[in-house]
Amino acid sequence: MHKSHLPLTTWLLAIYLVSQSKRGISALELSKQIGRRYETAWHLLHKIRRVMSEREAERLLEGMVEMDDAYFGGVSHGRVGRGTAQVPAVVAVSIGREGTPAFGRIVLLPDLRRESGDDAAKRILAEGAHVLTDGLGTFRGLSDLGFKHQVVPGGNLLGEDDRDPFPYVHTFISNAKAWINGTFHGLGRRHLQSYLNEFSYRFNRRWGEDRIFERLLRACVAHQPLVVS
Repeated sequence: MHKSHLPLTTWLLAIYLVSQSKRGISALELSKQIGRRYETAWHLLHKIRRVMSEREAERLLEGMVEMDDAYFGGVSHGRVGRGTAQVPAVVAVSIGREGTPAFGRIVLLPDLRRESGDDAAKRILAEGAHVLTDGLGTFRGLSDLGFKHQVVPGGNLLGEDDRDPFPYVHTFISNAKAWINGTFHGLGRRHLQSYLNEFSYRFNRRWGEDRIFERLLRACVAHQPLVVS
């Protein structure tokens, strides 16, 4: 907000609207709500998302963690899954003591090589995490990095063939895609990570929705000035 040409009330309203919109808010919709040009609303949104992104970058997933690959971006035509032209990502969800999903992270990858998976794992996982994957080569280096790696190929720990072996991470992926396609109707790669970080930010604070505006406002005020292009 430092040296901003916008009134403080506009900033406050934008942060409030972003924090209260569970499905996210597009720059077009925000421009209507705050009475500013689309370009102004777009820059406001991306500055707020940058703050969310940096908050999420500090989060490491502990304990039992489901991890899988996924693909994000525009609406896919033709090939899907690992043959798609969309952007690959590593997605992880930690499982709390109650056996329910706790926190989630999504990191885009340049490719599905082991080296890329190693880099994502170091950014996502806390020391000593117990990671469940389907054995994709992208995750082959997890044990070498010091994590406990358990491969669950096409089955699950309980041996029930009709049960999803990774229910929490798959639901997280499905919800993230629905959020992107429903609110933004597909996204290009350039700013895709910041949108995914916003989704994770909201998911990881779902228990404290009554405080999310206060927390986001405090984070924005404390952040250094940003230039978004």
